[in-house]
Amino acid sequence: MADILADEGYVRDQSTAETSPRRTQRVLVGIIVVLSLVLIGELVYHLVLAPRISIESIQVESNLGLTEDEIIQIAGVSVGTPYFAVDSEGARERLEALPAVHSASVDVLFPNRIAISVSRRQPLALSIADSADGPLPLVFDAEGIVFAAGDDVRGLELPVISGLRFLDAEPGIRLPELVQEFLAQVHSVRMTDPSLLSLFSEFRIVPRNDYVYEVVLYPMHYPVEVRIGTSFEAEMIEYIMMMLDVLRSEGRLESVSEIDFRGGEGVLRYREGFDG
Repeated sequence: MADILADEGYVRDQSTAETSPRRTQRVLVGIIVVLSLVLIGELVYHLVLAPRISIESIQVESNLGLTEDEIIQIAGVSVGTPYFAVDSEGARERLEALPAVHSASVDVLFPNRIAISVSRRQPLALSIADSADGPLPLVFDAEGIVFAAGDDVRGLELPVISGLRFLDAEPGIRLPELVQEFLAQVHSVRMTDPSLLSLFSEFRIVPRNDYVYEVVLYPMHYPVEVRIGTSFEAEMIEYIMMMLDVLRSEGRLESVSEIDFRGGEGVLRYREGFDG
């Protein structure tokens, strides 16, 4: 009985061994056929169909102040360009090279469309630079990028930041890194309550060295300088204005030349001839 079972098992194993290579061959042939069809399809698409697909429309979304045609020309794209020949990354870089552009995107949408989106830098403050033609107003954003100058800034009501020196007074330059921390705080105050910035006519940057600076505030309706350290927050502004109101109500405002908040508390410095 044992010998018979062994013989039968041997016959079955032989059958399986003969069938297995054939099955493997069929699978391999099937894979080769599928891959060949895919390759042929790719070739037909890229050599025959793709060259026939071209851009038929370009959509522009922008608050830059330029016309759609101007933006398209700067991006370097055009209707009729083959779909796969559009350099969307190069177009984006050309748009973002404009000083006034904060960000841009250029998307090639199948089968025949380009979508361009351009976002303008938001003005935060302005400064005055010396130029060959006299004082030149410069406008910059919260990142410290100067993106407008001269006649382009007329009509803008922005806080003035003084005490800055410019080697090149033209759009595209970035303010010193030392100032960018203060600009970030000014931006934060504006986001909290824009009206707080309008309480001051000027913010003067006073560098102590290459790494340390102070800021002097000039309130709009109070003839007093307010010296602060590097911290500029909404709560501080409210406290400063409250203190100025108290000094005026007490009749002491005219005798004060400066309030020093560098230590956290308002220290009064009196004008010459006055005794606090």
